[in-house]
Amino acid sequence: MRRNLLHSRIAGYLAAALCIAAVTALCAPFAERLNNTTVAMAMVLVVLFVATVWGSWPAVVASVLGGLAFDYYFLPPIGSFTIASVQDWVALFALLLTAVTVGELSARARRRALKAEVARRTAQQESAYNRGLIEASLDPLVTIGRDGKITDANAAAEAVTGRSRGELVGTDFSDYFTDPAKAREGYEQAFREGLVRDYALDIRRDGTFIPVLYNASAYRDETGAVVGIFAAARDISGLKQAESEIRHLATFPRDTPVPIVEFDRALEVRFINRSMQRLLGECNIGNPHLFLPASWVSKLPQDGGADATDFQELEIAGHTFEERIFFSGEFQALRIYVTDITERKQGQRALERLNRTLLTLFSANQTLVRATSEPELLHNMCRVLIETGGYRMAWIGFAEHDEAKTVRVAAVAGHDDGYTQKARVSWADTERGRGPTGTAIRTSETQINRNFAGDPRMAPWRAAALERGYASSVALPLRGATEVFGALTVYAAEPDAFGAEEVKLFVDMAGDLAYGIAALRAGTEREMAVRRLRENLEDTVAAIASTIELRDPYTAGHQRRVARLSAAIAREMGLLEDRIRGIFLAGLIHDVGKINVPAEILGKPGELTPLEIQFIRTHAQAGYDIIKEVEFPWPIAEAVLQHHERLDGSGYPRGLVAEAIILEARILAVADVAEAIISHRPYRPMKGLDAALAEIETGKGRLYDPAAVEACIGLFRNKGFVLQ
Repeated sequence: MRRNLLHSRIAGYLAAALCIAAVTALCAPFAERLNNTTVAMAMVLVVLFVATVWGSWPAVVASVLGGLAFDYYFLPPIGSFTIASVQDWVALFALLLTAVTVGELSARARRRALKAEVARRTAQQESAYNRGLIEASLDPLVTIGRDGKITDANAAAEAVTGRSRGELVGTDFSDYFTDPAKAREGYEQAFREGLVRDYALDIRRDGTFIPVLYNASAYRDETGAVVGIFAAARDISGLKQAESEIRHLATFPRDTPVPIVEFDRALEVRFINRSMQRLLGECNIGNPHLFLPASWVSKLPQDGGADATDFQELEIAGHTFEERIFFSGEFQALRIYVTDITERKQGQRALERLNRTLLTLFSANQTLVRATSEPELLHNMCRVLIETGGYRMAWIGFAEHDEAKTVRVAAVAGHDDGYTQKARVSWADTERGRGPTGTAIRTSETQINRNFAGDPRMAPWRAAALERGYASSVALPLRGATEVFGALTVYAAEPDAFGAEEVKLFVDMAGDLAYGIAALRAGTEREMAVRRLRENLEDTVAAIASTIELRDPYTAGHQRRVARLSAAIAREMGLLEDRIRGIFLAGLIHDVGKINVPAEILGKPGELTPLEIQFIRTHAQAGYDIIKEVEFPWPIAEAVLQHHERLDGSGYPRGLVAEAIILEARILAVADVAEAIISHRPYRPMKGLDAALAEIETGKGRLYDPAAVEACIGLFRNKGFVLQ
């Protein structure tokens, strides 16, 4: 830069010299004819020119050179530097100095004008540049006066508001926001603080809302006073949508083992995770739209932003799916969580069938117990299969030993409509004997027909069966002691209705039914046998009691009274008569073990020694050992063994506690103590009823069963029971 400046100055000096030389060369030949004033004015003009163009110092050089040239060529004596008059020199240099001064001032004025022009053009360029930037901005930009009115706006502001710049200027800026009050708060903040950043607002246009971030800064005049606000509104609807998508993607479980598919409002697949893709392949489902519930196909494209949920089961391609459905109002998407529950549903149906069969078996057993005749048993068994089991039809057939080996229909229930009479089932090895019923009788094996439509054995009966809604069946042989005498056949309305577990239960049912039929046929003999058995058992007890009476009449009388009181207590407690009978028999022989105790100890009038007491206490175990091999239908042996046990464990021989003592023994214990206190003993006189009741009441819950004690006291005090 310094070198350029030096070169510029040298050029100025040379130019000054050349200019003076040129004027001198032009005027010198005419020195005698030219007026000196004219030459001086030419010199002055040259100086002015040099001053204007090259500055003051070249002008000074031009002035000096001009003065010398003027003196040499135009002032006498011509051709010398001698000045005749001082006034001429003074006038000449005054004139040249004036030229230099005027030239300098002119140069300065010119430079200022040039600078002003440059500044003006620069300002114009900057203004155009700034306006270009403003107009190029995609964000709406406005300037707002102190009164809140718009003073200028760019094209983006026109586009977002739908109004031209002329329409916008002069209007209140807050009118273009959904919340004018909030917009004015941001505007006032900019005035107070000079700046607002990322102020969230919504621009309103034609019923729609555009989310924006409002940024504003104050602009000032020459005095520094705030005269307005420059505001920009950044459209963040795309950003919000992107954020929503990011949040949405974050909530979409791509790697979860649960198959998931998501649809947008246009019913297009929006997302699908790997588990769903795998499920589609495994189940050979080509189109995920099959998982769209029919109700949502019409509802999804409609307007509405509220969240909604749904739950349903769906059958697709032979599979059962459980769907949990969620519509997100925020993301405008329908997400479906899918679980293949085919195996679970099959297991559930199998369990339902099994439970139904169990209930049928229970009801059938009830029927067996209550039946009093064979026809009643057969009819009720078929009826239970229909009413409780829910099967389509059931029938029982007996094998006849005629020439055709006919299967005679003995009972039928359900939707028969003449089927069994027209079926003409045989158990011979013929076409009509090779069906499930005939084969079950002939082979003594359970036969299953899984599907009437496809089983070749069912050809003779297929049309009639399908017409009546039979889809599958099972035939179970009824086995007697030496042979199969019939079959139970059950029909279902669905194929493969009889699983392995159900068939096992049906086999048990058929066995029970066969036994029940045989029992009813031999009912009288069985009843007589049972009666004889019971009579024989009671005779055995009576014989044992008689044996004791022969040895010790006192003990025998005690046992009879205890037996009667025990039976009365049991009846008062609400026990069944059969159980009461067992308690009575146990009471008759509860002291049978005393047969091993010497008579002198049993009848000793004085106090017993500890050894004698221990000897007597062996009678409970001894009595048990005597009768334990007798097969009573009641726990008589245990009752005899435990009748001296006490609830708190202080009894003998085992020291049993509470519920470990059988109820029969707990009743015998109360009756035994009460009778012993009421009655006379060889070693003491009777104490009476009050003492007996006081004793068992004192020990109630601690030594004796509370229910038995209450029953015993109630018998004596409320019902007038007499011990005899």
